[in-house]
Amino acid sequence: MSLFFKDPKYLSQLQGWQLKALEEFEAKMTDKVNPFPCIPAAQAYASNQVRYGFAGDPRDQSTAREVAALLKEYTEKSKSFGSYSSLVIFFLHLKK
Repeated sequence: MSLFFKDPKYLSQLQGWQLKALEEFEAKMTDKVNPFPCIPAAQAYASNQVRYGFAGDPRDQSTAREVAALLKEYTEKSKSFGSYSSLVIFFLHLKK
């Protein structure tokens, strides 16, 4: 899966754990009682400049290739996303 930004048309492509991770991240970023402490990250979120990626279990070697591909894509395109562009990668966590 490649990078995506918050857009309803992408939500249907997400698996259960991915949607849950995104929802939890959004709850943290929009919490009015305990605001997210990084102002540039909050600005990136508010202006839809955050790009999201999903990768497998970090204990699996194949996940390193997934992360490398996400980083490569982000690096190549980040300047076009905006001045507060940020990358958030969520990892699958399985109990083993």
